[in-house]
Amino acid sequence: MHRIMAVSALLFMPLLTACASSPPITQIKTVRTVVPAALTNCKERPRMPAPPVTDQKVGRLIVDLIDAHDDCFGKNQRIRELQETEHAKTD
Repeated sequence: MHRIMAVSALLFMPLLTACASSPPITQIKTVRTVVPAALTNCKERPRMPAPPVTDQKVGRLIVDLIDAHDDCFGKNQRIRELQETEHAKTD
């Protein structure tokens, strides 16, 4: 009987010590990034061409769409870089 109790105590001992360990510490930091106003406004989406729609008008629309996308994508990329720089400073 004593042997069974001793073996049981040895088996359950690691479980008891695992509960006594301290919980992981979580630290939350708030980082404020100052974004220049010039980076918060993208070019407007081009409007559909007025009828009659010609190949030239469609081509111009495509070029304007790509230009608007590149403008906004570039500004978003710059904002991302600013945030990463601010985040690196706090670490």
